Amino acid sequence: MNSFLDDLTLEQLDGDSRELAEVIGMDAFKKLVEVYGGSGSLYIPSFATLRAGLRNQKLVQDYQAGLKVKHLTRKYHVSESLVYKIIRDYKAQEAAQDG
Repeated sequence: MNSFLDDLTLEQLDGDSRELAEVIGMDAFKKLVEVYGGSGSLYIPSFATLRAGLRNQKLVQDYQAGLKVKHLTRKYHVSESLVYKIIRDYKAQEAAQDG
């Protein structure tokens, strides 16, 4: 880490930078600045996006284990068409990785 970052304190930050440092801690903040600072390439997904991704993974696992689509709709509180889309997307992703 460069010497400027080594000496940086929470009190020297303001606005969004300070809020982020308070949430994740100064060491993690400094690491983010070092790796991603100014790049504009860091995307932090929303909780809903993370939750949907995890739900989809579990749904596919259940489907592969033999659960029927009707059961999956009830278990995950989604429509039948969404279950089929999730499965179709998973299969397309698998085919792309194999191909």
